Amino acid sequence: NVSYFAFMFTVVRRAVGSSCRGWHVNSHRPIIDCSRFCRPMRWMHSQPRETRKYAWKAAGFTLVVGCSSFLLAPVINHRRHRSLSSADGETIKDHSLSPNRFQNDILIKLIKAVWSSWSDIQKVTIGIIGVNVCVHLMWMNPARQRFLVRWFLSSSSSGLVVPMLFCCFSHIEFWHLFANSLVLWKVVPSVEEFMSVEQFLAAYVSSGVFGILVSHLVNISRGIIAHSLGASASIFAMLAIAGISKPDYRLGFDALSLPTKIWLLLFLFYNTAGLLLRWGVIDYGAHVGGMLFGSAYVAARTYLKERSWKA
Repeated sequence: NVSYFAFMFTVVRRAVGSSCRGWHVNSHRPIIDCSRFCRPMRWMHSQPRETRKYAWKAAGFTLVVGCSSFLLAPVINHRRHRSLSSADGETIKDHSLSPNRFQNDILIKLIKAVWSSWSDIQKVTIGIIGVNVCVHLMWMNPARQRFLVRWFLSSSSSGLVVPMLFCCFSHIEFWHLFANSLVLWKVVPSVEEFMSVEQFLAAYVSSGVFGILVSHLVNISRGIIAHSLGASASIFAMLAIAGISKPDYRLGFDALSLPTKIWLLLFLFYNTAGLLLRWGVIDYGAHVGGMLFGSAYVAARTYLKERSWKA
């Protein structure tokens, strides 16, 4: 058991730890030096007005993404349910395919059976993981790295706020991608009964951008420039929602299965300590920001439900 826990700690440590100076895509690729695409480090100290301007831009972009996501969520949910209800009584016939064409295809039957066994949020999660994998494969192509550093790597030195959204789907190291995908897949079943697909997507995107904003504000207050990427903020937001809404749900594997409230407390203590003590190169600010967003989401949802019941 001790060796298992040590192995899991090493895997998670390598997954979430990415250097701010650059990454090895693999042993055959050169190091991605982000300083070649960003302004020098002294920009943070020499132009405080530009720093404050970027902070306001980032905060405004986070507000726009969050408001637009949660405002569009009920509209899309209503249209989706209306289209599903109207399609229930319709019989769609496709005369271009023979009815027995795929009858003996075992692989397609198996895929359909597995796909139908998943919930709507799990299907969306597969799509998110697929996007993350595609972006990761693009990082392995040196010809695409300059484009990816500009749009899929968020940095306060670049002056751009759109990468705050795109970097939530960006992973350079395989261990980072694997750990985030695995944890996301494990957390999703604990939150699917509390939110619709549209609410899940809105919370996922908004929490990711909010976590990057918190990370940038922490770095700006410390007078440093760091680069952020990954879905960790969104995943920690989902963990916070699960830990508060469904605290007794057991999350993990057979050898390491704990209630979500215990996982939430452990990660909250670890990331807060890392943020205050500045451990390593992990983006603790984004992790704490994601957990704060998840907690605020549950509080706002509970408040609105109580208001609707009183009304």
